[in-house]
Amino acid sequence: MFAPSRFHHWHLHITKTAAVIIAIFGLYIGGYAALYRVSEYHSLHNKANAWLLHSHRHITFDVDIGRRVFPRPTIILKNVVLTETDGITPALRVGELRIGIAWHSLWSTVTLEKLVLNEAKGQLVRDAAGNWSIHDFWQTGAQHSALFNRILVKNSELMIRDAHLGCVKL
Repeated sequence: MFAPSRFHHWHLHITKTAAVIIAIFGLYIGGYAALYRVSEYHSLHNKANAWLLHSHRHITFDVDIGRRVFPRPTIILKNVVLTETDGITPALRVGELRIGIAWHSLWSTVTLEKLVLNEAKGQLVRDAAGNWSIHDFWQTGAQHSALFNRILVKNSELMIRDAHLGCVKL
């Protein structure tokens, strides 16, 4: 009978290992290319401002967008500014905003899973009628709704003003 040589055994092992490494590398490159397509600056800027159109708010961020593929596809925006409804006055400033999206978002409709706000500064105001200054975000209609599994706020400062209770700084 023919017995495989040690060389044949090692050659087969090296071939399988190389195939796995090439597959992982291809998956990473493909994922990064798809993430880049989803997070291209002009497209992302236009989509964000279209989503805010009903509120007359605007959002700006740096052109240099960071991206991470693992452990979840993440878009990293720097120097984000969200305006008040006048479209000019800053309502929220965020040094770094990380947007974690679902894996299927790279090939189909985008699903936002996680927001991380680092170095954010802003305020929430509740008027005498009980309306919050951000109530317009929830009046977007089904076409523009956004759901998140979680929102994390780190190293930030939030001022809450209430017409009846006064001011609280968090």
